[in-house]
Amino acid sequence: MIFSNAFVQWLPNQEDFISNAFSMLNENGIFATQIPLFEKMPANQCIIKAEKIFADKFKGIGKDKYVLHSAPEYYDMIAKCTDKIEIWITDYCHEMDNHGKILEFLRGAALRPYIERLNEEEQKLFMDEVMKSLEIEYHYQANGKILFLFKRLFFVGQK
Repeated sequence: MIFSNAFVQWLPNQEDFISNAFSMLNENGIFATQIPLFEKMPANQCIIKAEKIFADKFKGIGKDKYVLHSAPEYYDMIAKCTDKIEIWITDYCHEMDNHGKILEFLRGAALRPYIERLNEEEQKLFMDEVMKSLEIEYHYQANGKILFLFKRLFFVGQK
């Protein structure tokens, strides 16, 4: 089994990776991956809004960000390797105590290309701007928690 968790989107040539992974599998081996569909999430829009305060520093950042394809495109990539395919999209409901926890979660991957281009003072300004948008976009539930919906694409193929 080859398993990839939130890795494939960082690769520029994902089709080659998938093909190479399948070539390493034994007969009946399984390739499974999970890819965050971050671009479809409100948190991504919060980051895009905040980009404007440092637009000059973020020129060309698209080259540093992850590469996402549609579910049908991933299906076609894996279908070149096998006809035993399962593919689905799931929304995870992460229960967060506050907006700061969402920001902390985003620092792990989504904010990385931005933070790397800023000094400490600029990072604070940028993060404050993202936080303002998060506070508008994500609301507290009746119990005082925030549901941070996170969309993910899964696909599994058997050789």
